[in-house]
Amino acid sequence: MVFSEKVKFPFRGLETDRLVGGRAILESLENAAGSHADSLGDGYSPEGGSGTVWLLLDWKLSVIRRPRYGEELLVTTWSHGMERCYGSRYFELLDGDGRITAAAASKWVLIDRASWSPARIGEEQAASYQSEPERPVCIDPTLTRLRPPESYGLVTRCVPKRGDFDCLGHVHNTCYLDLAYEGLPESVYSLRPFDNIRISYKKEIRPGQSLLLGYSCRDGRHTVAITGEETGVLHAIIEME
Repeated sequence: MVFSEKVKFPFRGLETDRLVGGRAILESLENAAGSHADSLGDGYSPEGGSGTVWLLLDWKLSVIRRPRYGEELLVTTWSHGMERCYGSRYFELLDGDGRITAAAASKWVLIDRASWSPARIGEEQAASYQSEPERPVCIDPTLTRLRPPESYGLVTRCVPKRGDFDCLGHVHNTCYLDLAYEGLPESVYSLRPFDNIRISYKKEIRPGQSLLLGYSCRDGRHTVAITGEETGVLHAIIEME
């Protein structure tokens, strides 16, 4: 089952001139995923609801034609499949003529909010999404395992701001891209917006943590690994090109 909703990007979503940036696009996709779950009674509920919540594990975004300020687009999303506690979801962002401007693949895990551990997806829950494993998406949706670089050309210390945290008490998904930007050399930061973005989430970032942003570049691919300064724990790997 394909779910869709309209989106119009505000000024805050621009990165250069009138071009919409990666974070704004990812936020529109994430919001559509939440709306889809809400429409099925499976979304986030402050009162507890089903007692579970979907957490994002992996993003893969490819921008084909950069959306512009004020342009009205349509986000379409569907479940590709579910197994055990995991779900895969695809996205396409369409312009007014029905042409694809961006596409994405993602992987999610269902979490029990009481124990904060993975929860098995129920048969009725999975069936409600009417997954479409045969429906194609216009990018390679393969989410290969990302590993941190062996060495870094630049390491930057960073402390997340209060505004980076969501109601679950950890840095919000799209804010990881902002953190990665902080770890880029100025010459690379000026290359934004990037047309291809991968974000692999490893461990949530909690308040009070100091982070190290390790930057590396290989074959034109810019990578930032986010680790805890005191713990050495790997929190995320972000690739941009």
